[in-house]
Amino acid sequence: MMTSGHHFKLGLTAGFLIYGMAGGGAAEAADAFGLRPQSTYFLGASNAGAAAGGDVSSVIWNSAATTVAPGLTSSSSYTAIAVSLDETAYGGEFVEAGLRRTTDSGTTRAAAASVYTYQINDQLYAGLAMYAPFGLVTKPDNYWAGSPAASTQRIFSVDVNPTLGYKITPNLSIGVGVQALYYQTRLNSGAFGPLTGTAFRGEDWGVGGTAGLLWEVVPGTSVGIGYRSAVSLELDGSYRGPGVYTRATLDQTMPDQVTWSLRHAVLPGFTLLGTAQWENWSRIDNLVVTSNSGAGTVINLNLRDSWYFAVGAEYQYSPDITIRAGIGYDSSPVTDFNRNPGLPDSNNVLLSLGGSYNWSQSIRLDAAYAHAFFDDAPFCIGSGAGTSHCVSSAQAVLVRGSSDNSADVFSVGLKYSLVPAVELEPYK
Repeated sequence: MMTSGHHFKLGLTAGFLIYGMAGGGAAEAADAFGLRPQSTYFLGASNAGAAAGGDVSSVIWNSAATTVAPGLTSSSSYTAIAVSLDETAYGGEFVEAGLRRTTDSGTTRAAAASVYTYQINDQLYAGLAMYAPFGLVTKPDNYWAGSPAASTQRIFSVDVNPTLGYKITPNLSIGVGVQALYYQTRLNSGAFGPLTGTAFRGEDWGVGGTAGLLWEVVPGTSVGIGYRSAVSLELDGSYRGPGVYTRATLDQTMPDQVTWSLRHAVLPGFTLLGTAQWENWSRIDNLVVTSNSGAGTVINLNLRDSWYFAVGAEYQYSPDITIRAGIGYDSSPVTDFNRNPGLPDSNNVLLSLGGSYNWSQSIRLDAAYAHAFFDDAPFCIGSGAGTSHCVSSAQAVLVRGSSDNSADVFSVGLKYSLVPAVELEPYK
């Protein structure tokens, strides 16, 4: 599953499903979901405060955070994500055909992210963030009732994001960046097993931008806002179906994102954290797969914009030990109307706990754990009416059921700081 990176936030990553009947080429689609644990530091607080500085990994959400640390600093995170998707089919033509009623299509995957910043002079800083903003791996059992809609789904991405940060005043910074996004997907379905199914594989590079502002309002209180632009992709690859193998393309635009965050020290050593994040998933409605043979496929997504809210706290237990905790709520782009058994995302609550230990003046060790609790995720796939979603009693129900989902995330991180022996004169 995800990579994502990409704060731990449980969120969505754009994807789609190829749906094909035996001997047919009709296609339908749904969303995809992914995890985004890009920073061990912020995962411990459910991403609360992620765009308001506090650590150089804040650059992932806010380019202006490039200015938060003097000298040369690096922050790396290494994460294991265990996702459980216990799906049960209650009825429909595929159940009546004798396919299996239950499966667990969740997987366990690893993710990594790194951020580097360098102080050029007292006002100008350079940075580089590398992380996975989108990702997905689901692998249901063969011959289960949802396989005709989706079997193995894989999405892999890497975002390389060089940034520049500039201190307008000692307390106010701005930042900009360029994101080069590599995106690769493999999406399979099987009418009655992998030999009779369909598969689309494609990849592309896309370019976008990032920007942000970071303001220390008073000592101990900072606010930040970060923006990540949409990225347009033209996935080029191949499409395989019964008796068909051809080159194919799919145009896909990954959504833009805005993140607001706050850090506020209410007492010495005790800081409150908050984040609100909006993602523009509603720009994704239908996608179209085209092939050199002239065949076309419409993929129904019908997503809505999503919001993520998180609050947390950070307590400095001792000069070397800091403890964090947080809770977040994620409104999924997927609803009961457009959910698919291949990617059964739903609204969820995230609880997390983490901490840091200063091993030395230059080295800090981070660790965090998070668990996501999902709402029930019913799904229904039908045929006819121009969509894969069950919207009319006149449609034939192919499979109807629900998914019981959960996710556990374990992450460790390392921060290394190399401050010049002779520090630059403070900016006044």
